[in-house]
Amino acid sequence: MTKNLFKLVQCVTLILLTCVFFNCSESNEPQIEPEPEPEPELPNKALAGVWTIKAAPGTWLVNSDGEAKDVMIHHVFTNSSLDINRDSIIVTERSQFKLDYKPEEKLLTMVKDDVQTHYNVLSMEPTKIELEDKETTKTKTLKRISDYIVEAPESVEGFLLCANRFKVHGIVFSPNETLKQYFYYDAVIDYPVASYKYTKGEGNKAKIVYDLTYRINPDKVKIFTGRFDVYLDITFEYHGELDLEFYAHAYADKPNQEYYLGEFEGKVHSKVTNNRTGAVTESDITGRKYFALQTPDY
Repeated sequence: MTKNLFKLVQCVTLILLTCVFFNCSESNEPQIEPEPEPEPELPNKALAGVWTIKAAPGTWLVNSDGEAKDVMIHHVFTNSSLDINRDSIIVTERSQFKLDYKPEEKLLTMVKDDVQTHYNVLSMEPTKIELEDKETTKTKTLKRISDYIVEAPESVEGFLLCANRFKVHGIVFSPNETLKQYFYYDAVIDYPVASYKYTKGEGNKAKIVYDLTYRINPDKVKIFTGRFDVYLDITFEYHGELDLEFYAHAYADKPNQEYYLGEFEGKVHSKVTNNRTGAVTESDITGRKYFALQTPDY
């Protein structure tokens, strides 16, 4: 009995020593972490960018989740005794919607105002998508004009700033950090104050601070128009501080026509003085707005 017990103790001790040996050996070996599985490519990422629709107004800004905004750049025409064709350009959002791309089914679904529209994807290229409405069989062509940009421009010199506020943002950034108003001819305007400072920030962010005072000179208007019944004598004063976020940089179909799209947030203080009557109107324009920086169409 004692001999059997002694053998049993020997076996247990051997097992314990073996376990300790292997545990120590394993703990001394370097632990190799398994490589993480690559994240699957999201189908909607193929839609990310800035698109135009053939023979239709508007521009689609689409992110990698398929969330889209339809943005419109268009002219505002008013009655001006000088030239109704040279006026402000505004940028507005027409709608928001969601796109969902299923490559295995060659199907693109648009959800807008809780209404679904299904499109057959006839072709999917990096810069062009051909779609066919499953219900009406009408086709549309999307053309990619830009990816989302990651860097703001180094300078805005030579560009016209457009937003959704008439006159206030219709300014051209001229050389030597000076400004000009785009609404009227330069020949009839005095510019006692016209300066700006553009600062490029991190990534696609930037800031513009500007001061602009211009007077519509009635004597110059009479000389320019040849009419002596013009009594327009108004001074506009603007101080703006805008934080810009750039989304896209694209080139238009016309030669030498390029533009940026994005959103800015800030405030512009406006003061308008009628020099004949002495009437003064002041206001603050605030909030987040879409903007375009584009080559002026002189």
